[in-house]
Amino acid sequence: KKLYWSQKIDQTLFDYLQENNIDVLFCESFYTGFYLSGKAKGLNIKKIFGTENIEYQIYQDYIKQNKLGILKNVLTREVEKIRSEEVLALKSADLTLAVSEAEQKMLLDLDKSSQVKVVENGVDLKTFSYSWVKRNTKNLLFVGNFSYFPNRAAIKYFYDEVFKKMTDVDLRLRIIGKDSDRLKIRDMRLTTVSYVDDIHKEYANADVFVFPVKLGGGSNFKVIEAMASGVPVVGFKDRLEGISVIEDVHYLKANDASSFKEAINNILSDEDLANKVSRNARLHVEKHFEWSKIGEKLDNLLLSL
Repeated sequence: KKLYWSQKIDQTLFDYLQENNIDVLFCESFYTGFYLSGKAKGLNIKKIFGTENIEYQIYQDYIKQNKLGILKNVLTREVEKIRSEEVLALKSADLTLAVSEAEQKMLLDLDKSSQVKVVENGVDLKTFSYSWVKRNTKNLLFVGNFSYFPNRAAIKYFYDEVFKKMTDVDLRLRIIGKDSDRLKIRDMRLTTVSYVDDIHKEYANADVFVFPVKLGGGSNFKVIEAMASGVPVVGFKDRLEGISVIEDVHYLKANDASSFKEAINNILSDEDLANKVSRNARLHVEKHFEWSKIGEKLDNLLLSL
């Protein structure tokens, strides 16, 4: 809270809501959820808490997955603070939005009295059109915001445990996203780019989208965008459950570094497999994550308040 809450902003928001007769306050993500329990709490308006992740769960998973020694107890106390703040936002809202049924259940476990509905993340299928074709290149792609530590941890794991041990000189890894220069990786087969003018071209030029993220939940935008564009995805099953995909149908599953390498090689070497996964993933996104359908669901929820 010390990092994201400001008394000045809280007062400014309160004044704005009153002066403009606002009917609904929508706080998107844990990082703005603090304002639901601020001065605005006393106003007779509807309050919505939009969650992207169950935030405390990310840090709890980090503790479980890493040997932290004496830091473990300190971080565990911090996780409990985050959990308490998340519960406070949940209790302060008239409606909380989850991006998957699994996270809806987790939120209700935190506070059974809250109203929690599922509104999935989605993409504009006209913008992310299906344009992928199997080529004889070997281009791997990862997209993410690298000011966010789960993405930094993911790509460090992937580079150290997977990519560096794949000795094919023609293999390329392209990493795109804010603060990608913070990764400090030096490899002739790897490029990092903080910003591109057209992300659609990047998906079109990729042969495999790698998703080595181990922390976090939700329904990841970059995976949905890759699937909408037709790029075959390889990733950890438990981090893809939020978008209800089936292994070997919509993506290839990795359990560890060895199976990650094997899945990538299978996509690169088997044209039929690559085309099947590509088409199935696009159809899955069309059915479940098309923007206008999700927008209609959100509209109906807002009208029901």
